[in-house]
Amino acid sequence: MLYRQIAGLCCLFICCSVLAWSDKDQDGVPDKKDACPNTPSGAVVLANGCQRVSQQGDDQSSKAELNHSVFFEFGKHAVLASEYTAIERAYMMMEQVGFSTVTVVGYTDNVGNELFNVKLSIERAESVKAILVKQYAIKPDVIEVIGKGSDAPLSSNRTALDRKKNRRVEIKFK
Repeated sequence: MLYRQIAGLCCLFICCSVLAWSDKDQDGVPDKKDACPNTPSGAVVLANGCQRVSQQGDDQSSKAELNHSVFFEFGKHAVLASEYTAIERAYMMMEQVGFSTVTVVGYTDNVGNELFNVKLSIERAESVKAILVKQYAIKPDVIEVIGKGSDAPLSSNRTALDRKKNRRVEIKFK
């Protein structure tokens, strides 16, 4: 009887340990240690889960451009409360690696006309910029805002889930 109880506890411990390893974006970094929890599928990431986008030159003194995404509801430019953690993680990474410029690029899905989508993408980028300025005291003059509309989708826009992935703002810094 005691043996069964011990075996049951061991199984419970092992099962709980397996469940503790959650990696929603499937980048190989557990969610609880992932500084960038929404990296695109197939992206090469650093040890902290953030994507390495490009390298400026070959010398070691240059800094990589890093990219963080904030996602939005359909047709809205207000930052969701659930996305504040993505902005905070981006800021923490900026503080860790240092930065001289920040580029905030807004995107939309392909629903609606492109004039509306470009305007909405700029409003989304401005919303994220406002948070970086107000909450993290980043000087506004080092933040560039760009609106790309439905240009450069992460996903195909064929399904609601694909379109949801495309409604985003990317925070890039060097």
